[in-house]
Amino acid sequence: GHYEFELVCNDFARGIEETLTRVAAQEDTMKIIFNELYAVLNRKCDNEVIDQLREEFLTKLDNIRNELFHTPSKKSARLAAGAKEKLSPMNCVSCDREVYMRTSIPPLPALSELPPSTSIKPFIAYQLDQLRKVILRNPDQRSVFVFEEA
Repeated sequence: GHYEFELVCNDFARGIEETLTRVAAQEDTMKIIFNELYAVLNRKCDNEVIDQLREEFLTKLDNIRNELFHTPSKKSARLAAGAKEKLSPMNCVSCDREVYMRTSIPPLPALSELPPSTSIKPFIAYQLDQLRKVILRNPDQRSVFVFEEA
């Protein structure tokens, strides 16, 4: 019993030592790989290269922004003269950078509507026209009852 227990413990300890040596070897290889990658990245991505890329990107972005805001779009060309929007320079709220925003021109004040007419003249004109048509259809009947039915 006691001898078998020590054999199992020794096997277990040997297994742990083997795994620790494997982990240490893998750790060393990973350090070598990371150092190589870091060296490659340092060679390829100098700060000067990154600054040049950033400047090129920003100039292209500014060119696109200028083309977008300074060329009239088809939609705004179809609008009436009073409804066109103008571009005005503003500063961004978060980064205080100069941006161009579309600001709509305030529309002309709406005119107040005409008050509704309370005249009955159109209705009377319609009734008189109907009476004339009835008289023209039946010239012999000039009774009041015929006119009221029309």
